[in-house]
Amino acid sequence: MAGVKGALTDDLLQKQLPDLDEAIEKLLFEVSGLDALPKIPHTQLEDCAIQLWNWSVTKNAGGALSKVQKAKVRHVACSLLYCCEPENPTEGAIRKQILMASKTGRTWLDCKNPQMADHFLRLAVKSLETLYSQLMSRGHAAADINSSKADVEKDLLRILSCQAESTAYLSLMCYNFGVETYNLRMFEDSAFWLSQSYDIGKTNVKYGPGPEVLAKGLRLLATVYLEWDCQRFQEKALNAVILANKDLMRCWSHREMLAFDYLKRVCKHFGSSPDLGTALVLHVELLLQKGKGLLGKQKIEDIITGHYSGKQLAPDALTSLHVMLWDQASKQFEAGNYSEALQWYNYSLSFFKAGQIDPNLAKLQRNRASCLLRLEQLEKAKEAIKEAERCDPESIFTQFSIYKIAVQENNVEKAAEALNAVGRLSKTSVSSEDRLLVSESSASYLLSLAAQIALENGGQETAIKALEVLCENSRDEGHVLMGLRCLVRLVFSTAEKSTDELRDLNMDVLLPYLKLALQTISHQSHMTAEQRAEDANWFRKIAWNSALQCESSPDRMRDFFVLSYQLSLLCPPDRTLLLGQRTCLLMAAAASLELCRKSPHSTQQVCSQSDQAVPPKRCVRSGGPCAAGGVGLLRGGSVHHLSRTGRLPRD
Repeated sequence: MAGVKGALTDDLLQKQLPDLDEAIEKLLFEVSGLDALPKIPHTQLEDCAIQLWNWSVTKNAGGALSKVQKAKVRHVACSLLYCCEPENPTEGAIRKQILMASKTGRTWLDCKNPQMADHFLRLAVKSLETLYSQLMSRGHAAADINSSKADVEKDLLRILSCQAESTAYLSLMCYNFGVETYNLRMFEDSAFWLSQSYDIGKTNVKYGPGPEVLAKGLRLLATVYLEWDCQRFQEKALNAVILANKDLMRCWSHREMLAFDYLKRVCKHFGSSPDLGTALVLHVELLLQKGKGLLGKQKIEDIITGHYSGKQLAPDALTSLHVMLWDQASKQFEAGNYSEALQWYNYSLSFFKAGQIDPNLAKLQRNRASCLLRLEQLEKAKEAIKEAERCDPESIFTQFSIYKIAVQENNVEKAAEALNAVGRLSKTSVSSEDRLLVSESSASYLLSLAAQIALENGGQETAIKALEVLCENSRDEGHVLMGLRCLVRLVFSTAEKSTDELRDLNMDVLLPYLKLALQTISHQSHMTAEQRAEDANWFRKIAWNSALQCESSPDRMRDFFVLSYQLSLLCPPDRTLLLGQRTCLLMAAAASLELCRKSPHSTQQVCSQSDQAVPPKRCVRSGGPCAAGGVGLLRGGSVHHLSRTGRLPRD
């Protein structure tokens, strides 16, 4: 065997460059089975190995060999050296093995062939272990023992680093095989290679391909299982996804720790830099994102202390911090944690100077007032709104906040002033950022909310005022009609509990609401025909029923019947409606005649008791006059009779 190897190496050394590939391949083929044979110490083989190694070094220095050729020649030389290893090799022989095996492994690694590299790197580690044992067996008396041990440890570290690099290559190579076989729909092969990729990669977390790559491979593995056989491999697919998530969580946790450590170093190292505030704000943001609220608050308090000791934040950094603080406060407010929300707003307030005029400060004070009202700290809320009014009195939101406090104090006059201001501001031209954000529908919503707040606090008079302001200032017919319906209901609820004198007063209040309803519905708008008819019919019935309650007041009765008639003209005509229209006109005429009789300037004599009209029968079906001219009360489409009706004149 030694003769054959010697002839092949001699042949290689004599070949010209064009024939090198063929000679190297022959040598590689010859040594491919040497690992399985028993060790045969032979000086000629060792000489061939060393001669071949030195030849590769010389050729490589001249640039005559490619990386792959160099790796193959070193592969052959190293294999020959280990083939003739004696039973008890000397320290010099072992060191030759370590040198040649480690460099061969490194060369194969440079050629991106981790499998070949691993083989020789393992041989190098084994030889290092043998050398270390020999050194330890000498005892501690040897003078060079510590130096030799240190050299061995350095070599071991270098080889282990190469092995770690080889692990990453192997893992990525298996992953690539997995992707290729998946694209070819070879699911079983793909699952094998992807599993191998993960198993190899996780053996060395520090030098492996990384958690993101491993998680990516596991997600693809889960896809392979599901597409291969969903029912059969469902559990395996789920396990792969779970493992992927765990790897990513470990990755994020490691990154988080590094990020915080880096920020601490930056803040400490650049303590005098004008850009320090950016790093501090970023630190706070990371703490809050990771749910470390207490640490975040401590850092904010440190920033506030620095702000008043000469370490003020740059404008951009301060703006970012304000946005962050308000966001935290808003989240806490929505969750009902009003004390916590107030604390975040107070942090933001700490960066404003006393007496400063700033629209943002007005917003902040309004937000603080909302928290304080929820915490039932009325006096502090009043102080906050006073500051908001000082900064931005022409804000519709400031006036709405003033209104809320006035309702809490049951101050009807102050509430009315604030509502009038809201109405006025909702119609003025845009001159501030606040009103730029307030659409007309938003103003209507605020006024509707104002009425709701008043009713919840038992302030019916204030609620009526809020709805009146809404109806006077809104250009949205839908909002106006909604407000008028609410006003009508409030008037009727009050009338049911009132004396006759107050009931008459309520009828006088109700009449303008119905006139406004008629005007609104008659106006050409974006309302559909169905909506217009529905609203007209609702207010028609209200006017009819209101007329029937004005038996002692012919002028009111006449006005309500006229309104009912006018509203009926906006409804789809049918037999019942036409009958109702006729009745309205008859009753309005009768009320007018009654007014004429009662007028001190009338020359007509008062009719005797026998000439007075007899109350007619009432029609249950139509809500209008029956055959004898009766009149019924309309309520939500149903007909109810009054115990008494207005007089009808005799012919």
